[in-house]
Amino acid sequence: MMIIVNRVGDSITGSFNGEPFGVTFSEEKYAEMKKLEQAAAAATTMEDLKKVFEDFEPLTKESYKEFIEHAKGGKYLFVNPANGKVYLTINGAVSKKPLPKTLVDRIIYSVEKNIDVMPLVKCWARFLRNPNYSDAKAENFARYINTTVVNYELKSKLMDKHGLSDEVAEQRATMYDVSFTQEGLLATYKVVREIDWKYVADENGGVKKVDRFEYEVDEFTGLKTYKKPDQLEKRVFEPAVQGQGGDKFFSGNIEAHIIRVGHATFHDSWDKVNCNDSQSCVKGLHVGGLRYIKNYQGDDTITLNVFVDPADIGGIDHSGTGALRVKRFFPHSALDIPSQNLYHSSEYAKIGDEEYKKMLEEAVKKFQDKNAAEEDELEQMENLL
Repeated sequence: MMIIVNRVGDSITGSFNGEPFGVTFSEEKYAEMKKLEQAAAAATTMEDLKKVFEDFEPLTKESYKEFIEHAKGGKYLFVNPANGKVYLTINGAVSKKPLPKTLVDRIIYSVEKNIDVMPLVKCWARFLRNPNYSDAKAENFARYINTTVVNYELKSKLMDKHGLSDEVAEQRATMYDVSFTQEGLLATYKVVREIDWKYVADENGGVKKVDRFEYEVDEFTGLKTYKKPDQLEKRVFEPAVQGQGGDKFFSGNIEAHIIRVGHATFHDSWDKVNCNDSQSCVKGLHVGGLRYIKNYQGDDTITLNVFVDPADIGGIDHSGTGALRVKRFFPHSALDIPSQNLYHSSEYAKIGDEEYKKMLEEAVKKFQDKNAAEEDELEQMENLL
């Protein structure tokens, strides 16, 4: 298991992990390959060698630089010909952080299928603004948004009602665990329970707990039938698991343990969000994709559709429950209940961008003396969004 690199005329040839390769010569690529050849020879552990191989593999393929950069939305991507890695670029400024390989694979697949890559580019740009960014978290984030699941309910329907084979039905019922909007927001879910009570003043100057909704009583059985509002905005929910426990959070301007459609749900401090990707069932606002919500859905729950800005993600429990622990999310609708208004992701994105403008300015000022290039990167990233 080694790397051999040779130059033959206008080509670079050799072998990598036992397989021969041949690509067009360039000074940058040849220098990078020779550097990795030496790194492979000096590797003392299989983990070190694996990392070298991961960096070397893209160089053994003909450049997809023009393929990506000329795609729809590709003008914001720069493929470094020396190392084959892809970076976000805006108005000439190039990010120092390359896109994880799984995201690059997703972009290549999208370009091949003539799918606009701009939403994915914006999603990555938003994640770069995350104050909890690390290379390890970026890899975890990329794996998370690229995870696919099988919707077995849809698969069964395709087989029973449309007569598709098991293999074809499963293929058509396979989808991404989470998706993202045109603005680069994640489209996720939150499982909640309805709050059917409220507090009111009693006749003695105290407080008492009463039913939130009017109801009718069956005269023979005593069974209550509640008259709930048709619109979601007139109803109030609590987290299905946390309920009224744990840290309070805001729903709009109310700090409690409630969630309301049409109001941003958020913590006022990152101190209330556990950002360790290796831990689960810890503090923070929990949302997730299809594999996450199936663990908590029941006959007495409601599933809300929520937007999440990648900059608001604290912890990514990719290998555990599939939860995202976030500082903020926006519930905009439910799977089976009509809402009074339409909440467009573009409007929520604008709200978030205004709030992050101050954060970006502070970040630029903080690193102003350390690295002017990073300052330009942060300023230009705001223009993309």
